[in-house]
Amino acid sequence: MSNLDTVGPLALIHEQIHWDNITRGTIPSNKYTTARDFECRGTFMSSAGLLISCNQMSAEYLFMTDKLYDVRYDTGDKVIQCGRHNDIFKLWLQWRAKGTEGFEKLMDRLMELSEYMVKRIKQMSDRFYLILEPELVNVCFWYLPTRVRNMPHGPERERILGEICPILKGRMMESGTLMVGYQPDDRRPNFFRNIISSAAVTEADIDFLLAEMDRLGQDL
Repeated sequence: MSNLDTVGPLALIHEQIHWDNITRGTIPSNKYTTARDFECRGTFMSSAGLLISCNQMSAEYLFMTDKLYDVRYDTGDKVIQCGRHNDIFKLWLQWRAKGTEGFEKLMDRLMELSEYMVKRIKQMSDRFYLILEPELVNVCFWYLPTRVRNMPHGPERERILGEICPILKGRMMESGTLMVGYQPDDRRPNFFRNIISSAAVTEADIDFLLAEMDRLGQDL
């Protein structure tokens, strides 16, 4: 079974995207596929630590510990599949409502918005660094505060940019204006990873996102 980290399954039903470019396997529906909000539910256990001992996978790419808040209150690692609960009936209902063509149009719009974000990042290359060209809607980038803008790009600059990510994320949360995820990979320290999953997003929202990151982070 392939999850593609919740950012690729919708592409599988798009006629113009080839299977050869996507991991083969069974792709579960998720928040990216349908752009639905998570359900709200509560579970009360008599034994402390039971859920996390059963379900914890400690996925570093999902659950970073360098957060502004006490990470003990992150519930994702306590839930099977780290909170990606799949409900085929809800998917079936939405597919009946939208149809394959409707999902294709949604995917086209999400990719159009991602391409717009990439274009804006390139236009502001003094303030943002695009890590690689996205294949779908994963836009991976660094924000460049004033003090590193004239620094040659290399390991030392990447180290600094990686340290900035959790601090800037903390400022986003304190201001209440943005929530942009970040993570490291095998070759890089922390970087921002924006995924557009809602058809309600507009180009103006993307412009605001980039402007707000610059406002909050330029002095870091």
